Amino acid sequence: MDASYRHLAFLMSLGAIPLGCAGDDASSGSDSATTSTTTTDATTSTGTTGDSSTSTAATGTDSDSAATTDASTTASETTGDTTTGGPEGACATWAAKYVECFPGDGSYREVINECETARDSYIDSYGEACGVAFEGFFACLGEASCAALDEQDYDTICPEAYVGVLMSCYPAVEDTCAAFGAKYNECYGEDSPVPAYDCQLELSMALDTSAECGEATEELYVCLTGLDCADFETETGCDAQFDAIGKACG
Repeated sequence: MDASYRHLAFLMSLGAIPLGCAGDDASSGSDSATTSTTTTDATTSTGTTGDSSTSTAATGTDSDSAATTDASTTASETTGDTTTGGPEGACATWAAKYVECFPGDGSYREVINECETARDSYIDSYGEACGVAFEGFFACLGEASCAALDEQDYDTICPEAYVGVLMSCYPAVEDTCAAFGAKYNECYGEDSPVPAYDCQLELSMALDTSAECGEATEELYVCLTGLDCADFETETGCDAQFDAIGKACG
């Protein structure tokens, strides 16, 4: 399955938070409601967790140090807390890393405001446990290398924190998506909760569009789950269901 769709459902669920270079297709949010069928073909990889070897604090170069100083100063002015690991600390850590890695692609204040807005929205929707998971994920991303962030494979950068967000901030997985997730893991030799959660998020988003869109999306997942692995990997055999989604969700 096309890896360009990896993590799209999750990125869409994070709303406006910038998570990669401007213009990257993976964060455009413009693909169809079936993109979660092509996520997480590398979800069991440990990735680079907490790799700060390329961070501004570690490089010691004049320009990088200046960027870090500016970001830290702004963090103090904006939040009053950049080190506690609390709500402000997690978003401040992420914002400082983002402006370091993607200069000119959003100011520190813009990134931290978007992070805090998304965090508060998650807490309103899913409760404090989701807020804690959200903060843990972005605190972890804030310690990753710029090279890792540029790849946008967030579940391999911070696998434990990523799964924590899935467990706390996604809709509860129901039977259709549980079966789809099991099929995905069977065909790709994985043991990941991500495909099932991405499926459930897609269903929830489709239902928000319309009842017809939700029904068509669920029928697609049922069809895909019934395929053998060779057809599942190429999404061959569910043309009618894909067409129905185009009509109901377009």
